[in-house]
Amino acid sequence: MEAINWLEWFGYAASVVVAVSLMMSSIVKLRWYNLIGAGMFSAYGFLIGAMPVGFLNGFIALADIYYIIKIYQTKEDFEILNSDFNSEYFSHFFKYYSDDIKNYFPDFESNENKKDKVVFFVLRNMIPANLVVGEKAGDKYIVDVDYATPQYRDFKLGRYLFEEMKDNFKKEGINVIVAKSNNEKHSKYLKKIGFNFEKKEGNNELFSKNI
Repeated sequence: MEAINWLEWFGYAASVVVAVSLMMSSIVKLRWYNLIGAGMFSAYGFLIGAMPVGFLNGFIALADIYYIIKIYQTKEDFEILNSDFNSEYFSHFFKYYSDDIKNYFPDFESNENKKDKVVFFVLRNMIPANLVVGEKAGDKYIVDVDYATPQYRDFKLGRYLFEEMKDNFKKEGINVIVAKSNNEKHSKYLKKIGFNFEKKEGNNELFSKNI
């Protein structure tokens, strides 16, 4: 009886993981969660003697592995598209993603003081995937917004911005990137791409990265 109960709970857990995978907006996260869920379901099928379940989910897990490898090995093109607050595309982009942007950057207002603000998009395979708003202050670049659209939150954009583009920043006399966050997910993202926590400032955490 104990073995049956254990297997039932294992099957339920596999179902939950698969269900969670289908809720992922990021293709990479979807594949990883689906791989775990399919692997668990495959093991569950073999353990209860349901060979079709075991083999089918084993095949799904292998397909996930194939596509995960393909995702990480595929070379993608990144380009910068300069913009501004008065751009028609910026207005449409901000309006469409405004709720999600506010979730990550609640202090940001698209109609705030525009003086000295630099606005640009990062194109990923010619698709606008990232909005960046910031300003130069001495040898620092202060990031107000670093917003990636949900389907492109896999750290590649951040690495492109703050690693591959560091020579561009240096040419402008910038040695330090400063970012703030009051969103736990965004704080984790900043740490993941090499930012260091500096201090608490009100509701925000301040991070910096030397380039």
